[in-house]
Amino acid sequence: MKALLQLTSLLAAAAIQADTVKLTPAADTAMLSLNPDNNYGSLTTLPVGPINKPSQFARALFKFDVAGSLPAGAVITAVQLRLQMSKEAINGPGDTVGLHRLLADWGEGNKSAGQHGSAATAGEANWTARKLGEANWAAPGGQAGSDYSVSASATLAWNAPGSYTFSSSPELVADVQEWLDQPAANHGWLLRSSDDQPPGAAKRVVSREGSANQRPQLTVEFTVPPPFEPRLSLPTLADGTVAFRYQLEAGHLYELRAFSEPGAAAFTVLTNHAVKLVPVEAAFTEPVTATPKFYQLVITGDID
Repeated sequence: MKALLQLTSLLAAAAIQADTVKLTPAADTAMLSLNPDNNYGSLTTLPVGPINKPSQFARALFKFDVAGSLPAGAVITAVQLRLQMSKEAINGPGDTVGLHRLLADWGEGNKSAGQHGSAATAGEANWTARKLGEANWAAPGGQAGSDYSVSASATLAWNAPGSYTFSSSPELVADVQEWLDQPAANHGWLLRSSDDQPPGAAKRVVSREGSANQRPQLTVEFTVPPPFEPRLSLPTLADGTVAFRYQLEAGHLYELRAFSEPGAAAFTVLTNHAVKLVPVEAAFTEPVTATPKFYQLVITGDID
């Protein structure tokens, strides 16, 4: 005698949601070897590159609140960073600059005097300290491999004043994805040129304190995967038993239920699962009955 079986799941399928957000920096500042004690945290423009003095360099730092602006679990698909560059008063040669993911935290500070800020105070970044009185850079100006990534996540060449955009790259996407998934690792980017650029190639970029239409802008494209949908496989009938398998995602509590008819309020709990750390493939087998039976797999709660 054959049994009537129906397999259902609790959650309806959902389409993947695509979206875009545009962010301005949560913090930005600069550091200049010529004025190693100064902080630039509230200047409206920030110096970047070799200034018009031998072996003197400026570097800028930018941080964006990614985790506070995107939904948890989003998948980053594209990233662009737009900067508005204004040249120094002395016309210098063109330059190539790169964005390097920062590996250590720093303090933005609030100094805004003149074009070169003023002496950093406790917790603020300058050429030698990433947080004055708390922590120094591994080397003045930051050290590759310790304070920032050796390889640039993106580069561009610039010269004349105007708007410049770092185009999306796998490295930029990976940076922002990490900052979304692990907010504590978000220390932003260091914007720097190579030390072999000629003196006078330094430029200034508009900071978050600058005019609204010229502030740095990070454009992030992302998708939001649909919620996990528990599903039962098609059953197999053999030797008087019915058997099926099902995938269980980590982080949830599950129940496998049986009903006498669709929509019935009463049900029997056949088995349950608590899947905490890794996905599990489960199976269930029971004797075939003469009366119809309807099966449902549901998520009943979450596990922290």
